[in-house]
Amino acid sequence: MLTMATWLIGVLDIQYSNEIKLGFVNNFPGDATSWQKQGDPSDTSVDESGVALHSPSSVKSSTYRVFPLPPKASRLENTVRVRGIVEVMKQPDPLPVENEAAYMIWFLDANDKSFEYITVQSLGGHKKQYRAERIVEIPTEAHTFALAMVSRDSNGHFLLSDATTSLVTLTDPYRILRPLVFASWGLCLLIIGEWLFRQSDAILTLSLTGLMGATLIGVLLPLSITTGVIEPAYDKLLNMLQFSNKESLAALYKLGHFFFFFAIALLLFLRRSAIGLSTTATFQFLIIFVLATEGLQLHLFNRTTKFTDMLLDLFGILTAWIIAYIWLSMVARKPPVQPPTTKTPDDTTLNH
Repeated sequence: MLTMATWLIGVLDIQYSNEIKLGFVNNFPGDATSWQKQGDPSDTSVDESGVALHSPSSVKSSTYRVFPLPPKASRLENTVRVRGIVEVMKQPDPLPVENEAAYMIWFLDANDKSFEYITVQSLGGHKKQYRAERIVEIPTEAHTFALAMVSRDSNGHFLLSDATTSLVTLTDPYRILRPLVFASWGLCLLIIGEWLFRQSDAILTLSLTGLMGATLIGVLLPLSITTGVIEPAYDKLLNMLQFSNKESLAALYKLGHFFFFFAIALLLFLRRSAIGLSTTATFQFLIIFVLATEGLQLHLFNRTTKFTDMLLDLFGILTAWIIAYIWLSMVARKPPVQPPTTKTPDDTTLNH
């Protein structure tokens, strides 16, 4: 029931209300002359296909377009949702995240001076396509904002093929329901841990709850941790190993989906008798956990729910079941080890 509630709340579009489109009312990218350039003008271009960063020089270049913000009195909430689709046309060389190209939002004051810069999506080239989304707080002194593609020190080629910016307000019901959803799943994990402890030993309980907790942490991991810690650390590792294929990080993320659910499922299938679960009940529990982890991402501003990830999770579960079935079958076929017998002297021997 909690899984169903998580998905229903997430897909019924009750998160936002009073959504006001702020940019590209006449379609993206709009009039090419409305885009302004900084740095080397030859590094960027704007046409009907989108906004491109290409042929970068040693000069840090950018192209941006400015849009007005509604008056403060008309803003029910100072939050704006920025979205964009960025195609990676050429992989860049590895760089620290602060030097990577980026899709950004800038806020400008009444004098048209930029005073706050927020990265919507760092473009390290780990993916072939970025579907960027970020909810951003509007600073009090902001008068206008700009959407920008910034090259920084990257030598990759990128194309912003779509972008939207909307002023949004969380609905009153969702303000209450969203934290309740996450609190309910935290409580659920504690109940599962307590039940496992009563059904089995402490080591199995710690292993299963630890793996499930790590999976949920991975789901809830903020984008800032991914772009600010994981990707830079991965880039340093690639440089040390003299590798340049950054697409492998995306493969590792996908492998993580498989590994975590494989490990959880293998433990459950191998020890289901000790826990007191049937094979059917184990499958049901694991499928619910798959749906729950992806459903929770509906409520995270910077995460997306993907059916391909759920298929990887299910593949990990199925692989674990096959391995556990083969292993348990082999153990069952082994003859039991008989304890050694000792001969006792009979009565005749004792009489002699």
